[in-house]
Amino acid sequence: MDKNDKSVKNSFSKSIRQRGMNKASIPAGIFPCCKDPKTGQAYLLLGQEGNGKWSFFQGNNDKTDKTIFHTAAREASEELCCCLGTTEEILNNYLLNEEIRLLEIWGGGYLTYLGELDEAERLKIIVKFYENRYLDGLHIGRKLTSCEKEMIRIVWVKADIFYQACVLSEKGKKSISVPEFKTGVLRNWITEFFGSICCNENENKEFKDFCLNGVLFK
Repeated sequence: MDKNDKSVKNSFSKSIRQRGMNKASIPAGIFPCCKDPKTGQAYLLLGQEGNGKWSFFQGNNDKTDKTIFHTAAREASEELCCCLGTTEEILNNYLLNEEIRLLEIWGGGYLTYLGELDEAERLKIIVKFYENRYLDGLHIGRKLTSCEKEMIRIVWVKADIFYQACVLSEKGKKSISVPEFKTGVLRNWITEFFGSICCNENENKEFKDFCLNGVLFK
């Protein structure tokens, strides 16, 4: 990881991680993102569920989760078919790693910066998902669980296009879609949430700056 991509270890980033270690009691998940090292373009990773709707990778806590971060890591690992790692790997490599930038978009929802990834590196994550999801790439000797089969596709979406679509959706009260989806729209509650924050100049400015200008959040 480039030195410029390392997290600023300030009180804000620490407070996110302190809250993440609270007892699991709410839905949680991650919204992976990255930047292209050549163009500076910001990208967001989303998944399409079997019902055709798009989402990031999140879900309800269960009795095995010790903390909010555990819920986020488990849900992400399951829905991404381990293409970013197991629950423990996502927890330790991203959520608990103070060199990784996190932005808490809402309680339990973490924009998670994977660093600078070029086109080949972004594609590698997509390919890993398909291998694990459809070609027994996990080699676990069992059928995938319903949670592991929840997503049927994942795609990298240009963050500025996503943000602009959210703004237009809120103004026109329409479902959110972007060219990379090809089919389907964003889940209803996520449409309402992102439509609202993207149209509010005073809310989540760091998310806006990242999406539109590639400015890294702290």
